[in-house]
Amino acid sequence: MARFNFSNVRSIIASNFANERASYVSAFKQADFTDITETDKAADVHAKIVENEVDLVISDYKLSDGEICPVTYRARHSMIGNNPFVVVITLLTTSDNEIVNRAINSGTDAILLKPVEPALLLDRIYQLANARKRYVVTHDYIGPDKRKRSEMTPAGTPPPQMDVPNAVRGRGSSKADAKMFQRSVEVANRQLNELKVTQLAQQIDQIANKILPAYEGGSPDESVVQSIRHLLMVAKDMSRRIQGTPYAHAGQLCLTLQHICQNLYASPMEPSDTDINFLPKLISAIRRAFQLDEVAEDDIEALIAEQLAAQFDDI
Repeated sequence: MARFNFSNVRSIIASNFANERASYVSAFKQADFTDITETDKAADVHAKIVENEVDLVISDYKLSDGEICPVTYRARHSMIGNNPFVVVITLLTTSDNEIVNRAINSGTDAILLKPVEPALLLDRIYQLANARKRYVVTHDYIGPDKRKRSEMTPAGTPPPQMDVPNAVRGRGSSKADAKMFQRSVEVANRQLNELKVTQLAQQIDQIANKILPAYEGGSPDESVVQSIRHLLMVAKDMSRRIQGTPYAHAGQLCLTLQHICQNLYASPMEPSDTDINFLPKLISAIRRAFQLDEVAEDDIEALIAEQLAAQFDDI
């Protein structure tokens, strides 16, 4: 296995036990780590990620102020910070399936079951530095390929994958160039965002197929109302991500979908005829725009103009 210089790697060790943190810090220093932060709070890990001040996170599953999994998930989905590729190792005290699955679904790079000797932890870091797994990208998961295919995409369709920057390797190399590494993060971030947008488009189609039949056949039940809420959240995420991607031409469609979802969620039992009649056309246009059968810009403008005209007719 290649030898790495970890002196430039910014790490944080989050554990509830001071003596455990001390043993890890001592081992890290012997392995040439110099930039080491220790804490017992998930909030401190969150802050480091937000400020882009960490490359490697070693954390207990549950810390003094809460779980680490939501922090990992938010980082992976670009909700915090500007590097969704931070290396994360999650330490568990139980092999309970629910907890293991929560850790996996957060997008962590590795899971170790305590007690974890410092030598074993360092060995896992060396493995990640030497060969980090490719990431898969779906509407609700970003991380190494750990989950069953059937859990990721409809009908077991293989999810898109991508190589990701590896700070433990990139910063750990004696030839490391911080600016070059940051550029690689920016390039990978754009690729990740494009993949995420296409996955969200598929999700919009799936959720809409649950909502539309309910209004065609009568009044929606509570599950449909929750689907409307889910569709609104996905539409907001899509609108946040779509600019700067090859699908930017569909940005207005996503904003319109967001507007219609807000209307439906505010009054699900008495929706306007305009929204109900327009929604299938809008979903069809989004489907075409994201499946290589692109709807032309003038078609988008005509579709939006139709919706606006219908709104005025209702006044």
